[in-house]
Amino acid sequence: EYRTIADVMADSPLAAAALLRIGTFYFDVESDFAAANAACEQVLARFPDSIEAGEARKLIDRHRRGSRPSS
Repeated sequence: EYRTIADVMADSPLAAAALLRIGTFYFDVESDFAAANAACEQVLARFPDSIEAGEARKLIDRHRRGSRPSS
């Protein structure tokens, strides 16, 4: 569903939030760091001044440091 929002509503701020949620899912649940980074990079490219861009940067940084949230 998030991918549909990101694709269909490409210029909407909802797309930034959807892409960030996709990145977070891939990072935290699937441990697919390439897919997580790809989603975060899309946020940064399409919505560089958004709040979500700041969160995407944090997620990318967390991946680089090798940390994961504690459950």
